[in-house]
Amino acid sequence: MVGVLEAVTFYAAFTTTAWAVAGSWLVFKAASKWATWQHIMKVPEKLGRDEDEYLIFRWAWASRHLDSFVVGTLANMVAAFLGAAIARVLAGLPLRPL
Repeated sequence: MVGVLEAVTFYAAFTTTAWAVAGSWLVFKAASKWATWQHIMKVPEKLGRDEDEYLIFRWAWASRHLDSFVVGTLANMVAAFLGAAIARVLAGLPLRPL
């Protein structure tokens, strides 16, 4: 659901040239992800044999989580940009440089 909302937000920003909306959304996402990342990847003070394995698992899980965050955001931006460009072409409006 958040992905759809994000794509619609970017689409609206790209079609109306409201760059502040897109920028604000990216800042909000980065700040929220920063806070989440601090809690996910916090390393314990001491590491034993079992804790090493757990740390490796947590690192891999957090990396996958971050990858999906970055790829998802980029995919939504690309989809919204292409949608805005197609809408301009269908409306007979010239494509303008960003």
